[in-house]
Amino acid sequence: MRWSRPCRTLLADEAVTARRIAALAFPALGVLAAEPLYLLFDLAVVGRLGALSLAGLAIGGLVLTLVSSQLTFLSYGTTARSARFFGAGDRRAAVAEGVQASWLAL
Repeated sequence: MRWSRPCRTLLADEAVTARRIAALAFPALGVLAAEPLYLLFDLAVVGRLGALSLAGLAIGGLVLTLVSSQLTFLSYGTTARSARFFGAGDRRAAVAEGVQASWLAL
């Protein structure tokens, strides 16, 4: 089997692709890590106020985590579906997918 390009060029293309993926993934990782860190700092501050305040924070944190995880799931699913529609050349369906997800989020 003959390669159409030298192996060195293929490896360079893979490295560029990996850097592009990392450039997109690391900011998303920071956003996903922000909410648990926020709750951790709240825990440190509210923990000094007593058990009742800490229990209230636990309930609020649970609700916040549940809503956040559901909306994250919605955004990931919407992004994949609208990208598939856009890639297929169906721009109207891609926009409709985004509008539908926006109404669902409300």
